[in-house]
Amino acid sequence: LSYSSITDIFNPSKGTYWNWTYEQGGKESPIDFTGLTFSKTIINSAHFVSITQKLTLGLHGSFGVFNTAEASTTYETESFVIGGASTLRGYKDTDYLFSGSHKLLFNSELRYNISPTYQVILFYDRGNTFDSNSYSLSDMHDGKGIGVRFFTPVGPIRLDLAYGDLWYLHFGIGQLF
Repeated sequence: LSYSSITDIFNPSKGTYWNWTYEQGGKESPIDFTGLTFSKTIINSAHFVSITQKLTLGLHGSFGVFNTAEASTTYETESFVIGGASTLRGYKDTDYLFSGSHKLLFNSELRYNISPTYQVILFYDRGNTFDSNSYSLSDMHDGKGIGVRFFTPVGPIRLDLAYGDLWYLHFGIGQLF
């Protein structure tokens, strides 16, 4: 399921979007394909508030749960992974520091349009993954920093200088959320 009142996907200044996905797999048919019986739920939501004509506050949250019916080993790709340019800035993309069967992630950005082509942002990210239903806000990790967006005809190019455990320069295409 999904909903969006966003009119400018490259640079939203007002509106909301959310989406909810649910996956079910395993021995649910007359034919036993073997494999893992599981369910996976992901909820994403973002809200944008125009403070002035050039200044926008963007808030994003993401929640995910991966459950298996039996105690078994799953593929690494079934775990949620956060950290790096597309989730929790200020951490390395390749180390998979934070992976688990549950995730909780919050991103906030204060976006200032210098011109129709350039944007500067201040951001703060907070999140973690967990291996149980017990979420502890004291176990969350923080990332903060400053970023620049360059808008092209195919979408924004993103460059973020972030601090989490160390300083990292992240590159991406498109807004983070």
